[in-house]
Amino acid sequence: ACSAGEICDAIPQVFVELRDTSGLLAKLLEDERKRTICSMLSIILLVKNRYSDFVAPQSTGRQLSVQKWQEWQDFARWVDISDEHLHAALVFLAIRGLGKVKSFGKALP
Repeated sequence: ACSAGEICDAIPQVFVELRDTSGLLAKLLEDERKRTICSMLSIILLVKNRYSDFVAPQSTGRQLSVQKWQEWQDFARWVDISDEHLHAALVFLAIRGLGKVKSFGKALP
C-alpha cells in the first residue's frame, strides 16, 4: 500500500488542476489547492480504512477517536462506496475549488 505522502504526491498527477506549478488552483489559490488535496486524501484514507495514516498528522490528545473512526467505517460500509463513486467524489473535490476562482467563473457562459 502507498503511504499517505505518496498518495498526496499522486493526487496532482491524476487531477491536473491541482499540480503545484501548472494547475489552475496552484496559480490562483494555493491554500485552496492544499485544502483540496487534504480533503481528497481524507476520503481515500477513510474508504481504505487507514486510521493510523488519518490520525498521524493530528496532535496527540486531539486525534479522532477509534470509536468515531469505527462509526465512520460503519457508515462507509453501509454506503458501499464503489471505485466509481470514490472517483466521482474525488472529481467533485477537485473541481469544487474552481468555483472559488473568480476569473474562472467569469469565463463560463
